Amino acid sequence: MITLNKKQDKKKYVIYTRCSTDDQAQGDFTTLDAQAYHCKNMLDAFGYELADIGKKGVVIDDGYSGKDLNRPGIQMIIDHVRKKALFDGIIFFRLDRLTRNTRDLYWLIDLFREKEIDFVSVRENLDSSTAIGRVVIGILGILSAFERELIGERVKASCIARVRLGKWVGGNVPFGYKLIPNGDPLPNGRQPHKIIVDPEVGNKLRFIWEMAANNKSLYDIAQELIRRGIKTPSQKIWRKQSIAWIIKNPFHKGYIKYGDEIHKGTHPAIVDEELWEKANRVLTAKLPGHRFIKRTPEYIYLLAGLLKCGECGSHYVCESGNGHTAEKFFYYVCGRSKQKLGCDVSRFSARGFDEALIDYFKRASNDQEIIVKARRCDPGFPDKA
Repeated sequence: MITLNKKQDKKKYVIYTRCSTDDQAQGDFTTLDAQAYHCKNMLDAFGYELADIGKKGVVIDDGYSGKDLNRPGIQMIIDHVRKKALFDGIIFFRLDRLTRNTRDLYWLIDLFREKEIDFVSVRENLDSSTAIGRVVIGILGILSAFERELIGERVKASCIARVRLGKWVGGNVPFGYKLIPNGDPLPNGRQPHKIIVDPEVGNKLRFIWEMAANNKSLYDIAQELIRRGIKTPSQKIWRKQSIAWIIKNPFHKGYIKYGDEIHKGTHPAIVDEELWEKANRVLTAKLPGHRFIKRTPEYIYLLAGLLKCGECGSHYVCESGNGHTAEKFFYYVCGRSKQKLGCDVSRFSARGFDEALIDYFKRASNDQEIIVKARRCDPGFPDKA
C-alpha cells in the first residue's frame, strides 16, 4: 500500500500509461485513458498531487512494447530521476504496463530506491517503498516476463502457420508490391488486406533480374533504375546492397520466407522462377561488379560521418580517386555536391585535413589557451568579458 510521507503534506506522483498497439490508443476513451483514470483515483484517495511532467502529470507510451525500455515516455521519466526528479513517485495501472522484462524491472527498482523514488502498481496494490512490496514486485515481474515469452512463442507459431498457407506475416511489403483492403472490416474493427503488384512500379522491375542474369553489375542496374525514374521506397539513392536484396528476395518470384522455411505464396509474382534462379546464380557467383563485401580500407577517414557542409547542411561523404602517377588520393566531399543537387562546395583532402586536426590536438594538449580561443569562436559560447 501507499505510505504517507512525513516530510511533506503531499507527495507528487507521475502517472505512467502504456499500450502495445496504436489501435488501443484510438477512440473517445482508450485503454490509456482507463489506466490514467484508475491511477488518478488512487492518488486522489490518498490526497496526493500530480507532478509537473508530461501531459498534466501523465506520461504516455502509445504503441510501444514492454519487452524493453526503448520507449520515449519511460526514458523521459528515467532522465528526470537521474538528474533531480520533481516528483516523489511513479504510479501505473499494472506492473506489465511498466515493463515485461525482469532484468529491466530490477534495474528500475534499484534506480528508484537509490534516488528515493517510490513506484506503485494500482492493480496489484504494491508499493516499492516496502521490503515485501519489492519482493512481490520481483515475483510478478518474473511471471510477466514468462507471459511475454509465451506470447512470443504463440506469435512465432502463428507466423509459421501463415507462411505454410502462403500468407504474408506482416511488416513492410517488399518493393514493387502494395497492400489494398480485402473485404469488409472484421468484428474487432481491423481491416483485412491483400497484396497486389504495385501498378506504378511492380510491372517495371523485371529488367532487374534480366540484367543480373546477363551478368550486368549492380552498379549498372542502379544506373538503369535511375535512368527510368524508379526511386527507392525511401526516395534515396540506389545502393548495391538494396538491389542485391531485391534480386535475392524470393517474394518476387511468388514465395514467402520466414526463418528457415520458404513456401509458395498466394500473392502474384513479378518475375518467373526460371529467370529468378538464373539471376541469383550469377549474383552468388561473386563475379566482378556483384561483390560488395567489406574490404580492408586503404585509408581510415578520421571524421567519417561527423562533418557537415557549411553551405547546405548535408553530411560530408568519403571518396577516393587516382592521380596521373597512379597515386591514390582521399577526399571529404559534400553529399549534395557529389550528387549535383544544388551545392557547389569543393571537396578537400581527407589526409591533409586529418593530419591538421591531429596536429591541432597535439598543440592544444600543451597549450590550453588554444582550446579556449576555439570555444570563443563558437556563437553559443558565453561571453565572460
